[in-house]
Amino acid sequence: MCSHICHQIPERSFNVLGVQFPICARCTGIYTGVIFGIIVKTKLVRMKYLELFLLILSALALNTLSYINFFDVNILRYLFGFIFGLFCGQVIRKSVKEIVY
Repeated sequence: MCSHICHQIPERSFNVLGVQFPICARCTGIYTGVIFGIIVKTKLVRMKYLELFLLILSALALNTLSYINFFDVNILRYLFGFIFGLFCGQVIRKSVKEIVY
């Protein structure tokens, strides 16, 4: 159904009452983070470059560890996706605000 926007690996997707989500945990986090970031104003965009670098580095470390099957935790995938999506949503919100005003 959503194969154009997500890999849909069953082990990396949330299941509710035995029904698999159409997108994986990370994509679920990204999309909910973007929506939340557009709606709610936060100070995430004002982060310093070092903080953003550490955030990206930690996400890359999580991806690497999950890729080599060190651990498999969907909630961490969701959280890192949500943080990334929240940042993207804030950037979109700020960009649209500058264009409109």
